[in-house]
Amino acid sequence: MIEQGQIAPAGLVLELGKRSLLVFFETDCPTCQLALPYLNSLAQASIQLIGISQDDEASTREFVRQLHIAFPVQVDHQLKLSRAYDPQSVPTLFLLDEAGQVLRTLVGFDKAGLNELAAELGQGAIAPEHDGAPAWKPGCSSRHLEPESSNGSAHSAPQFLRTSAGRATRITLPALDNDDLFEFCARQFGDALLP
Repeated sequence: MIEQGQIAPAGLVLELGKRSLLVFFETDCPTCQLALPYLNSLAQASIQLIGISQDDEASTREFVRQLHIAFPVQVDHQLKLSRAYDPQSVPTLFLLDEAGQVLRTLVGFDKAGLNELAAELGQGAIAPEHDGAPAWKPGCSSRHLEPESSNGSAHSAPQFLRTSAGRATRITLPALDNDDLFEFCARQFGDALLP
């Protein structure tokens, strides 16, 4: 994992003498879909902003088109950059100094963190408090952490480390009139719910 103060790995082309902001994301991650458009306002800042997609070219191209991403995005082939930086979840942002050393990391969607980052870059707030989006939202697990299948591909027939149960079902309750829902559930499903 690239820690604060370490230098960026080979395979990432950075403009020397300029701070960089790397944004690791997945195209099917709802938090990434929420967070990345906020970064468009940093595309004209005095930093090099690079999106790093953990998905294929076609999915990435469509993601960039649909969300109107205004900064360069590259595909992380064989997830080499993801393995080097080791983000535990996406989106994860790494602010690098002029020499490629990690100065700051921001994980998930965090309005306060985005605004602090923008201020550090000499920009105004980029995540308005009352724009309808939550103040904070966790991301999805990074693709480089997903188990690989026997043929080496992370996207086909994975070997899960644990088994999963059947799908959840919905319980439909009869009209309760004036009955208390908690008392009804205690009668119907047992008194283990009662204190």
